[in-house]
Amino acid sequence: MQPFIEAADIIMVIVDGKLETPVPHGEHRLEIRSLFHAILVLKENSIEKMRLEHERNILLRELETVADTDFLTRLLNRRAFERKQPLR
Repeated sequence: MQPFIEAADIIMVIVDGKLETPVPHGEHRLEIRSLFHAILVLKENSIEKMRLEHERNILLRELETVADTDFLTRLLNRRAFERKQPLR
């Protein structure tokens, strides 16, 4: 029963975003090892998802900058001024 409790605890830690938590391996029967392997895959996928979200946010900021500035002068363009004006 203890490995299942440990597995549930590790899953909850991963859900909370604490991805540095180690996942045990190799010290249990095959079925339990398979469970911990699945948790390891979940952890790796969560890390990759966070990396991709971070990269997407960077690209969105770059795209906004490109859309708001003149290519030659790097000054704000009309779109940027219209977007930054307060709504009336």
